[in-house]
Amino acid sequence: GAVIFDAGGSTARKAEFPEYKSHRPEMADDLRIQLPHIDRVVQAYRFPLLRIPGVEADDIIGTLTRMGREAGLEVHVLSGDKDFAQLVSDGVRMIDPMRDVSYDPVLVKKKWGVRPEQIVDLLALVGDASDGIPGVPGIGQKGAEGLLAEYDDLAAILANKDALKPRLKNALTEHVALADLSKRLATIDQRVE
Repeated sequence: GAVIFDAGGSTARKAEFPEYKSHRPEMADDLRIQLPHIDRVVQAYRFPLLRIPGVEADDIIGTLTRMGREAGLEVHVLSGDKDFAQLVSDGVRMIDPMRDVSYDPVLVKKKWGVRPEQIVDLLALVGDASDGIPGVPGIGQKGAEGLLAEYDDLAAILANKDALKPRLKNALTEHVALADLSKRLATIDQRVE
């Protein structure tokens, strides 16, 4: 096991889209003072603790997930953040310790209406307010689920946008750059050095 934290500071996503996570409030003081104690507990249990300046914890976790699978390990990602649902597969589970739920591909589909490999396309369409990912204005969860059920991914949706209802066609035509940006922001990098 390993414990991963953000190192703070600028990241590639913030450089590309300054609004990314910019609306989040500052960490509460009563939580901030606990951080050194958390580090000591992690060290006492001898869990590897990783922080890489300029790299988000999500991308470190994604990279370790890929490496674990390539080594033939079963991987458990402990987080309630739906972004990690994109990593779920037959050998990867996302465990939400706050809700005591273990997500496999079937449960991801049941919870978010799409397969794990479609999560980034879902976020590209609907956005993610908690991360400041804009998505495509005018496309909601149900609309995005329907589009992904029919066309499978964002690229195919965009390639076939002329066949869509006028409202969806117009939204995608006008905001194709936002959809592409949102997909890049939502995609966990699994190749961090």
